[in-house]
This record gives sequence, structure tokens and C-alpha cells, in this order.
Amino acid sequence: MKFVGLSALLSVSLGVQAGYFSDDGGIKHAADHVDDCFNLNDNGEVARCVDYFRQQAGSALESEVKRVRDKLKKDTEQFDDAQQKWLAFKDSECALRALRSRAFADPSTARELFTWACSARLDEQRVDELRSLPLLCDACLH
Repeated sequence: MKFVGLSALLSVSLGVQAGYFSDDGGIKHAADHVDDCFNLNDNGEVARCVDYFRQQAGSALESEVKRVRDKLKKDTEQFDDAQQKWLAFKDSECALRALRSRAFADPSTARELFTWACSARLDEQRVDELRSLPLLCDACLH
């Protein structure tokens, strides 16, 4: 299965900027966004690249959730509830977006890659949303 050219199908653009990502062997490959990964030459590189951006976005999300939560004094329960519901939404949304994998010769691999790419994109969007939350003012989260 060749994933070259799938970036148009995915139509994902991540705010995570890397320039290069390193695979397990320390070899660097050019990719600025998760959708660039689908233009790499072989499926192993595509998978490592998408996983790299998924992990980067996931780490950024974890850090931002911690930052917001550490600032809250009263509204932690509401924040935690919203975050749990957002995680459930992300899982459902990415499962839905990965349905297009049925059109590929190896649908299980394609499904995993589409799910990872979706997760990276949605995590990055959530980071932006959390950064824009007004905190600690009179009418804000406390």
C-alpha cells in the first residue's frame, strides 16, 4: 500500500512545527506537518513520521492541561469533566475519520495511520483552545 498523495485526502494541518523528525535509527526525514508524512517514500517512514507528530501533539496537550489545571483553584471538577468529554469526542471523531481506510489494500494499517494523524491534529487544536481559556479573572475559570 502506497500512501504517497494521501495528504489531500487527510486534509490535516498541524501547528506543530518540526522541520525534521528522527526515526528510531536517528535518521532524519523532512516533514513540517503530519500531512507531510504521507509524501514520504515508504510505509515505514510514513508510520514513524505520523507517530512522531502524534507524540509531539500529545505531549503538548498533556503540558497544557497540566498548566491550566495547576492554575485552577475552584473549577477543577468542571475542567476535568470537560477534558474527559473532549477525549471521548476525539476518540469518536478519529474513528469516524479513519473509516476511509476501508478503501486501501491494507485497511488496518491505513486506519491506524489515519487515526494517529487525526489525533495529532485534534490534540494541537485542543492545545490552542486551552491556551485561549480566560483564567482567574472575575468571570473566568478559577
